[in-house]
Amino acid sequence: MPEFLGYLTGILLIAYLFIHFGWKWVKRESPKSNKTFAILIIMFLLFGFMVGMVGSVYQYAFYEYPDEYEPIPFTPVPYQYEKYGFSFTCPPDVMNILEEGYLSEKPDENSGGIEVTNDKGTKSIYITWLTATEPELLYPLKDTLKETMDESMKLEGVSNVKVEEIKTITINEHQGVYAPLSYIYYGLPSYDIYCMWYCDQSQRLYYVGIDTYSSEETNELFNEVVDSFVCH
Repeated sequence: MPEFLGYLTGILLIAYLFIHFGWKWVKRESPKSNKTFAILIIMFLLFGFMVGMVGSVYQYAFYEYPDEYEPIPFTPVPYQYEKYGFSFTCPPDVMNILEEGYLSEKPDENSGGIEVTNDKGTKSIYITWLTATEPELLYPLKDTLKETMDESMKLEGVSNVKVEEIKTITINEHQGVYAPLSYIYYGLPSYDIYCMWYCDQSQRLYYVGIDTYSSEETNELFNEVVDSFVCH
């Protein structure tokens, strides 16, 4: 407040001196001369400028600057993975992608695998694909899935395995199978869902695995992936 009054006093003093001496000078001129009229216009404009300056100083003196500005709201956007003839949606927090070869050094249209994780490594999506004709499938999908789970649970550090019933599911108009399971991995609880199906239009066998530390997160991530999966 004292700073504002100092600014205001200075501006008003200058305005007073300008108008006082300016008006004395104008009175010495002919009231009807063009020069006198022009000077009056200039004095009026300058007076308006002085008033504007007072308003600006007032705003400067009393405006409360925030300590920090509120951040602009940001809505994370899911990522659409689209490659090697299929696509699916990755959640905004699960976008670290690693691609690996399966039958060859690098993934291609015939076979491959990808792993998608979050930054903390607490959520993982595993997808593998293999070109095969139906007569080449040695076992029904349910038996193949069970064998895959059995082999996975033999890994070092895995204990207390609990496998739920294998159920059927429809993915992109194809009949598939899936099964939830839980286990302890090096002392930490893990909740997975394994899923398999065959796409007769692309002649591919697909496998999807979801792994998190929470059964609820595993179910949500699984539904998001399979509901968005396009295999042909």
